[in-house]
Amino acid sequence: MIELPSRADRLPLQLASPLLNAPGVWAPGSRLPLESLGALVTPLLSLEWDGDASAWESGPGTFIWAPPRRPLKRFLQRLGRERSTLPHLLALAPATPGEIGRTLAEIIELEEEQVAGYLLWHTTPDMVSSARSLVPALPLLAELPCTETVSGARALVEAGADSLWVGPPQVEGGKRLWGPAALPLLLAAITALHKELPEIPLIAGAGIASPSDAQRARTAGAALIALDPAWWVQPGLASEIASSL
Repeated sequence: MIELPSRADRLPLQLASPLLNAPGVWAPGSRLPLESLGALVTPLLSLEWDGDASAWESGPGTFIWAPPRRPLKRFLQRLGRERSTLPHLLALAPATPGEIGRTLAEIIELEEEQVAGYLLWHTTPDMVSSARSLVPALPLLAELPCTETVSGARALVEAGADSLWVGPPQVEGGKRLWGPAALPLLLAAITALHKELPEIPLIAGAGIASPSDAQRARTAGAALIALDPAWWVQPGLASEIASSL
């Protein structure tokens, strides 16, 4: 069992494995093997639906893609029919601090029993603070692109984030750069963040395409590893990485 540290007045994130999936990589009905994961990260959830479709581009070592947003209530109802016993990390993509409040109020009303924590995608200190006021005890993971500054990461922690999800770099139109090409940027960011914020758990959120990539991320300071779209073309990647960690 892995336990990510948190403040004494908050619940720690407890997982059976250090392996997760990035938002949008898994969805109900997917045939990806889940037995090596420590938790299921949902697709990005929002009060607004963007149609589920997201154009993508690929090249050598790159995959440019923006995870689509799913409608919150409909998705959680579908999630409740899944047979997986894994804990859930709900990935939220609100547009404003006010929307995060309404989003969390709906989740609390639905009484989703397997929620282990929340991932706030491309978030701000104001959104983290708003979320923390509504869920004072549950783990909050704040995502920031790996090209953001340490001061930006520190602001998220001061606002109430327990862990930092170091995500893929942004490119045009709100899309992200996934795949092995993102790994050098990711490793540099994790190294810098671990040096400046050693007490904060870090999640390597992109660029992991092999067990050796995962080992490099752990050596740099990552506590958890997230599988990005590379998992779609390497279904055995989860078990290979889990066996190596």
